[in-house]
Amino acid sequence: MPTKREVLAVLGRDDLLACLDHYSLEVRDRRVKDDLVDALASSKRARLDKMLALPSRDSLKGACRVLGLDQAGTCAYSRPL
Repeated sequence: MPTKREVLAVLGRDDLLACLDHYSLEVRDRRVKDDLVDALASSKRARLDKMLALPSRDSLKGACRVLGLDQAGTCAYSRPL
């Protein structure tokens, strides 16, 4: 099972920014994807199971494909990471 950081790393920048804004998290530079991933991965409030409700279905399917996970539409992250 991929870690929270691994899942966040394969999401697109726009999806990461939406998650940052949803949780009102600040980063030094919103243009640097690694900064976005670091802020979300280290946040206790930003739980992966809740963040995965924000991106589009197509974004999630793409992330599952990259991570080698089933794309059937069920969430493997029903528990907090």
